[in-house]
Amino acid sequence: MGGQQSTDGHESVVKKLSPKQTKVPRQISLLNKSPKRDTAASNERITQGLLETLGESPEYVTEEQKQTLRDTWKVIKTDVQKLGVVMFMKLFETHPDVQDSFLYFQGLSQEDMKYNAILSAHALRVMATVDKCVSRLDEKEKLENVMSTLGGKHTVHKMKVSYVDLMGPQFIRAIQPSLADSWNPEVEKAWCDLFWYMTYFMKRSMILSPSPQET
Repeated sequence: MGGQQSTDGHESVVKKLSPKQTKVPRQISLLNKSPKRDTAASNERITQGLLETLGESPEYVTEEQKQTLRDTWKVIKTDVQKLGVVMFMKLFETHPDVQDSFLYFQGLSQEDMKYNAILSAHALRVMATVDKCVSRLDEKEKLENVMSTLGGKHTVHKMKVSYVDLMGPQFIRAIQPSLADSWNPEVEKAWCDLFWYMTYFMKRSMILSPSPQET
């Protein structure tokens, strides 16, 4: 009887312990399926897909285009801040969703934008970036670094990668009137090619950020 009691007692203890013991491996199994790992794998797939869509780096500007860019930039620089504001106003007019992505510009009319100090300062920073790139035309890697750094900064603001492609056409629309006497297809192509190259490295940097940007 004493042995039977011991066995029954042992079985009773086993029955009490078993549910607890079986929960431990299940909990460990759930922990192994880490959401962080799933997210990292998903981000990696997204990044790879975006890089494939982005493709190879475009061809760099030619020596003749470099001279065209330098000569026309000298004219553009004389009223660079005004042209920068015009560029953004044209951008916001044709793509209001871009304006809404800027917290400070939400709900502002075109008239308000003309005299907005924040827009003026932002436009000047953008034009300063163009100035940096033009001054580095003979130092391609440094130009690439300028744009890659800029792309990294824009990831903080959750800017859509697709918005970057809008800047080149709007820049050209803004500068054309100031270059009326010297504007021709060669000048337009030189600026198009430069912006295509600049934005490629900006977008690449945004795509390679820790959290891929919305496209």
